Amino acid sequence: VLKQLSDEELEIAASSSYAYWWMKQQQHHDSMISSYRNTMAMKECQRHYIGEKGNYTKILSAIKEAIGYRLEYDIDSIRRCSSLKTLHHELKEMIIDELGNKQEMVVRGHGKQRHAILYKQPRTVPPEETNERAYIMANLYIAERALAATEYLSCGEEEKLIAIFNFDNYSRSNSPPHHLHSLFTKLLQRTYPERLKKFVVLDAPLWMRLGFKVISPFLAAETREKINFVGGAEKKKQGGSSSLFGELVHPSQATPYLMDGGKLSSEVDARHFVLNVPFHRLYDDDDDCIADDCIADDPSSS
Repeated sequence: VLKQLSDEELEIAASSSYAYWWMKQQQHHDSMISSYRNTMAMKECQRHYIGEKGNYTKILSAIKEAIGYRLEYDIDSIRRCSSLKTLHHELKEMIIDELGNKQEMVVRGHGKQRHAILYKQPRTVPPEETNERAYIMANLYIAERALAATEYLSCGEEEKLIAIFNFDNYSRSNSPPHHLHSLFTKLLQRTYPERLKKFVVLDAPLWMRLGFKVISPFLAAETREKINFVGGAEKKKQGGSSSLFGELVHPSQATPYLMDGGKLSSEVDARHFVLNVPFHRLYDDDDDCIADDCIADDPSSS
């Protein structure tokens, strides 16, 4: 499959790794970078190999489609827009507005196996107030940050994230337009295959729980095992070591609504997250909490 890709396509496939992309921003051009590019492109190919069940034609089509999406939505700009020094002012403000005023999303805390946790709260504005480009770019931004954080935290040993969607105070009237949701779902599936470690839905509405029960028999066992619905009194019991959350996350890396005793209790400031927290770091990180021995300073500030 990789032999069928052009040099540009190979470069974009390898840049699905934030670490590789960061090294390129430092203008490394030695043989190590060339070898690293092939390794990272192969990892991207392997993810599509799993997703397409080894079908060569489908793998090649999928990886080319994913490359096309990364170009269309300019993932490089998304990664660069976190710094005050970059010129992507409009994109930064668009993402800050989405995360701060329309739908809180943040990467904070990590699982016991160093998978970054992506938190997503219910949307708070009606469909007519949804800017479609802003919606897609903000969601791509948060996905890229979660994957970059996982890669950094694990020194490249892990490549999946934990996604926690909280439906407390959810209103269906604020859901994005159906066509936009469908487009973004396809975009996620194609661009980020095999990137989900666990998907936890908190306080899901009844229709969602019933819908999952209907379709779950038709899902692959591996997919079913990734999806968990937790709510009400059940959620409050999740602090135990034998529980879902207890198995996944230490209290020091959890929010209070995720488990009793969760230590990450501060309010989320979207502007601070976008402008001040390095792209590959978690919301609550400080300079002393992680040794900078995998990825040094954020490339977007260089």
